[in-house]
Amino acid sequence: MRTWTILGTMIVFCIGIAAPVLGDDWQEQSGRGRWWQGDYKEEYWDGPCQVKTESKQGEFKREVKCKDGIGARWRGEWKKEYWDGPCKVKIEAKRDEFKEAETPKPKRFHGTVTLDPTRVGRDAGRIADEVISHLSGLIGSNVTVTLEIEAEVKSGAPDNVVRTVTENCRTLKFTSQGFEKE
Repeated sequence: MRTWTILGTMIVFCIGIAAPVLGDDWQEQSGRGRWWQGDYKEEYWDGPCQVKTESKQGEFKREVKCKDGIGARWRGEWKKEYWDGPCKVKIEAKRDEFKEAETPKPKRFHGTVTLDPTRVGRDAGRIADEVISHLSGLIGSNVTVTLEIEAEVKSGAPDNVVRTVTENCRTLKFTSQGFEKE
């Protein structure tokens, strides 16, 4: 029993020493993680290298400049681009400069278009084929299409048109509709 207690204590002690040495590769030299709440900007020196870090609206950028490549933690000139979960990562290294940028995939789309009132069917069909079908075809997408109609009749709408349009809107299950006097 005493052997297990000593062994457990040694393991906890070793983990306590090794954890700070191994560090977190998701953290940068300042000790902060890559993603912050809100906008963030920081500049500091890491040895002979100047580091600029910026985060805003979910985008992360880091730029490290080392004069004549002295103190650089990278070697050679290269570019790398890949997806890390929902983020696109671009890395570019030169002899004296290192740039890293992470951008999340867009998650929302919105669009507004004015249709020709004499060709609504044609225009709506093109929008369905060329826009809506691409969005609704994505796994996990939730697409809502709303049709908004605005009409201004300078001489005023006749009673029979008001009655017909109001009844048709009810039949077609419009969520809101109505005529106004001004």
